[in-house]
Amino acid sequence: VYNSPLERGEQYAHFIEFTFGAVAAFVTFWFTLDNWSAAEEELRCIKYGALESCAVCLPNHALKKSEIGGSSAHSSKVAAPCS
Repeated sequence: VYNSPLERGEQYAHFIEFTFGAVAAFVTFWFTLDNWSAAEEELRCIKYGALESCAVCLPNHALKKSEIGGSSAHSSKVAAPCS
């Protein structure tokens, strides 16, 4: 676009560059907020509730237990979110 034969190719290139940068920043910010929210929920479950009762912690807890060779019998339970 920058070296195209268009009359204002440089301006279009800068517009596309700015738009791409803004979208990339938004996506990065969204992932950051999503991970922060999940981490806060898991921390709240660890501090104030049982891991087995948390919808966010349950898959992670079952995976960690299976990795170290423990049983994950509680993973079949329906989990309610921590409050």
